Amino acid sequence: MEQEDKIGIQVKEHGIVLVGGIFILGFSLFILVMGLCYPSGGGNRLVFALVLFLMMVCGVMVCITYFHRRLTVEEMNLCYVNAIGKRREFSLNDIGYCKLRIYGTKREAVVESLILYDLLGDKLCKLEMNMPGAREFLQYLLARSLRIGRNSINVLMRSGSLDWQSISRMICCRRRTCGSGKALFR
Repeated sequence: MEQEDKIGIQVKEHGIVLVGGIFILGFSLFILVMGLCYPSGGGNRLVFALVLFLMMVCGVMVCITYFHRRLTVEEMNLCYVNAIGKRREFSLNDIGYCKLRIYGTKREAVVESLILYDLLGDKLCKLEMNMPGAREFLQYLLARSLRIGRNSINVLMRSGSLDWQSISRMICCRRRTCGSGKALFR
């Protein structure tokens, strides 16, 4: 019974990241083959080789990012692995607050990323909201009363995924009284 009640969330890179990395590698290999088959007489081969090498390194790094970067949640313990494979373990109690990066207009604002900070204000991890599992992770944080920056209130309300009662209890705002929320939407 206890195994069924445990919370487990995994946030990982979207498959489009792997597709992008493979595309970059394929395109750089295509340029290499075309450069070898049809060499130009006036071109600088060293610059050509350097640019192709950098393109291939970027493609490989994007593919590595797909396989490494993830956040795993098991109950109160979180484990974040960054793009190069460096592992960082922390608990929910270590998280001081989180910020949501927002882009777009006031009417059509979209959450771009979720950034977690520790109690001292140092960044723990950054997750893009298009990553599979990121929205569930945000719900997990809100359910455990984690503070979210005041500028994120409008976006959370417009997304339709959260109701005002849960947001008003859990979001830290500058004003002492959150009331009905109408004062926060100026």
